[in-house]
Amino acid sequence: MLVNQFFFLSKVILLSTFISFIIKYGLDNWILEINETFLAIFIISFPVITLVIILLVKHQRELSKWES
Repeated sequence: MLVNQFFFLSKVILLSTFISFIIKYGLDNWILEINETFLAIFIISFPVITLVIILLVKHQRELSKWES
């Protein structure tokens, strides 16, 4: 149980870090070009939140399999 939670947390941290690097080095220039910097927080946080929700649902399904 604890090992599953550790792997889940490591997946979330690894993938969110990867997405953050992609966004930082790929979208910064685009955001500055259109002068819509107020959208930056939504553009940066949306993939991370979506990823956490997807992984949380998958993790809950795996836990329910183990409990059955």
